[in-house]
Amino acid sequence: MDETHFGLDLTAREIYRTARTPIERAQRLRRELHPMASAVGNRAMPGVDHPFSVEVSASPFDDIVAVSDFLLDSVRYQSVRGLVPPGSKIIVPWNHGWTGVRSHSISVLQQLLFMNSNKSGGSVGAVRSQGNWVPTASMGVDQPWHGAGPRRGDLLNYLPSLEWRYQYYSGLQKYAPTLPIVPATRSGENIPVAQLNLQYPGIFKGMIWMSPVHPSVGTVEGLRGYHHFNVTTENQLYPDAFRWASGFMQEMRDRPESWVNSEHPFGNPPIPTLILSGSEDVESSPATKAMWREYARRFPERVFLVEIPGAGHNVFEIVSVADKERSIQAWSYVYWFLNQHILGNEAKLPPYRFLYEPAGRI
Repeated sequence: MDETHFGLDLTAREIYRTARTPIERAQRLRRELHPMASAVGNRAMPGVDHPFSVEVSASPFDDIVAVSDFLLDSVRYQSVRGLVPPGSKIIVPWNHGWTGVRSHSISVLQQLLFMNSNKSGGSVGAVRSQGNWVPTASMGVDQPWHGAGPRRGDLLNYLPSLEWRYQYYSGLQKYAPTLPIVPATRSGENIPVAQLNLQYPGIFKGMIWMSPVHPSVGTVEGLRGYHHFNVTTENQLYPDAFRWASGFMQEMRDRPESWVNSEHPFGNPPIPTLILSGSEDVESSPATKAMWREYARRFPERVFLVEIPGAGHNVFEIVSVADKERSIQAWSYVYWFLNQHILGNEAKLPPYRFLYEPAGRI
């Protein structure tokens, strides 16, 4: 994909055009854009009235804007129509996952673009036509030790890192207190989100987990798959982010109050959770996938597992024509879940028969 023709301002366009690798792009976005915020001043764009938010550039897409968030010491990506566009019914913060992705990665920005869309054509139109579309506000933020996120030494530790995330979500809660928050996570980010849900009951109305992992089930196999995938595809490996992720998972295993040492990861009481899993995902081990199936069997009214044939770790990724159809299928389940299990509306189950339904499940 040519990343130089999406309406970037001059500084950001040059970064996307000339950066040779994703890690170089991340470093330059932080060095050249994030510090600019103090000099730019607030441009009075919609949704940027938080005292710690200042627009610093566009993203590669005209409809998504990058905003410097001083409270989080990071860069946030949101709709150009505002942090919470008019008419939104649900807030869905997208979490970019660990070590290999950031919120400014094209794949994550595409997900933000989809959920913030007010258009009626293409893949969005295909999902809208099923009758379950819900207007959402979706945003992403580069997290500690990832992309343009903060790199303070204390954020290598479990508690400060978890507190940083709590500030992010509680800030969204204060900004739009009447709207439910349903975080969507990719890969390992389900781990801290589940912990926040356990420690702060009520902060989330539900959760969406794409290709979730577990700190102590299938971890070695998952890491092997992660390393093999990134080496064979010549993706960048990020040592600092990897070191943070390894330490966080270790502390999760060691702490008695962690959800890892409780009956399940869905809160008390369990909140509605949609799990999206790809059959070709090599970064989630067979043991981990089997565990999610068992949870779906145990909590049939709360945990909904969708297994998408042919999809990999990113079930929304579009590389071929077949990928586009799979992406539409995955999004169809997202909007069914939001409509039925978050807003409480009668929603039509997508026709693809990918929802895991063990014997005896209604």
